Amino acid sequence: MSQGLRCRLLGALLGSALFLGFLASPGLRIGAGLIAAGTNPPQSSRWLFYNLRGNPAGAPVGLPLAVSNAPSGNQSLLVLGSSELGADVTQNPGSFLPEHASDFDLFLSGRGYTQSLFQAINLSATASGSKLDKVVLVLSPQWFTPEGSLPEAFQTVFSAEGYFRMLNDPKLPPDLKERIRNRADTLRGVSTGGNVLQNNAATLWVEGRAETAKLGVEAGPWRLPYGSGGDAKPVKDVDWDTLIEEARAEGQELATNEYHIRDDYYRDYLGPAVEETKGKMAQTDYAQESPEYHDLELFLEVARSHGIEVMLVNVPMHGKWYDLAEYPADRRAQYYQRIRDLAAKWDVQLADLSEYEYEPHFFVDTQHLGWVGWVRVIRACVDFARA
Repeated sequence: MSQGLRCRLLGALLGSALFLGFLASPGLRIGAGLIAAGTNPPQSSRWLFYNLRGNPAGAPVGLPLAVSNAPSGNQSLLVLGSSELGADVTQNPGSFLPEHASDFDLFLSGRGYTQSLFQAINLSATASGSKLDKVVLVLSPQWFTPEGSLPEAFQTVFSAEGYFRMLNDPKLPPDLKERIRNRADTLRGVSTGGNVLQNNAATLWVEGRAETAKLGVEAGPWRLPYGSGGDAKPVKDVDWDTLIEEARAEGQELATNEYHIRDDYYRDYLGPAVEETKGKMAQTDYAQESPEYHDLELFLEVARSHGIEVMLVNVPMHGKWYDLAEYPADRRAQYYQRIRDLAAKWDVQLADLSEYEYEPHFFVDTQHLGWVGWVRVIRACVDFARA
């Protein structure tokens, strides 16, 4: 290590020493909550399951906090995904479950660009600090492009906290850890030999503490007891068929166009683009070779190393919109089959929703889960958790 680099790192460590000592202490969550208390309205502790999804340290740090603040007998399940976790519909788990289930939660972790590799690291980081028996990964067909995760996208979601924990995960075999590290370093633009500043353990630790501090501030509003809506009942008593019909009715009110996409989004963005969309995906093939399939197997290997049971969610493509774009149904079927084959190879559960390509109001736009889609996914998660 050069003298200049040593000085920079030492300065960062010394300058943050007192602050980081606090971050490493149990007082972090309380203190960070006080920081946020003056500007954010108080929230139920149940809020923690759903509203830390975009923070890189959300699952490793936030999951134990959420579980410890839930009442005895509450059941929860870690659900990993990407931008669909933030879909703005009332059937999103963060709105839906507190209103309808009194004893079950999904801890959501992910945002745009958190694809299979990020979630492999995230799962290792979370499982090394929490007892996990089961996990769900919601797959987006759009991940499986010829390029897979793009470097600039991966860099925007990279978590120093998660990466540091993965590198120190005692349950990962050294060769698996090395393959994850090499793949992540390639996307980060770091040589495998190790750009010392970016891969130095102390630097990762400092950056990870900053992520944890940010999460603490985001978690600050929770100061009220765990709560549920007036109509909430034990999850075993939830009437899913009725809730799907209610979701369908809501979708019919908000998405009246021929593609069953939310009207304001269709009016502002998609309607004017219908003509240029025709034929746009004639050569697209998500079943072709993609680094994403390799990354997904890394995720499954991490889960196996920890003895975690996995359910993959095979989210379909929007049938009518993809027909317009001339991505044919037979080629789409090849992608769904590849996911089925991968699930069978790794002996993991699969919630195969590909039959709902043409279901009205399954999507809120051309690819994200909507009113009916989210109810179907939540029901699959409940069944998986309770099996």
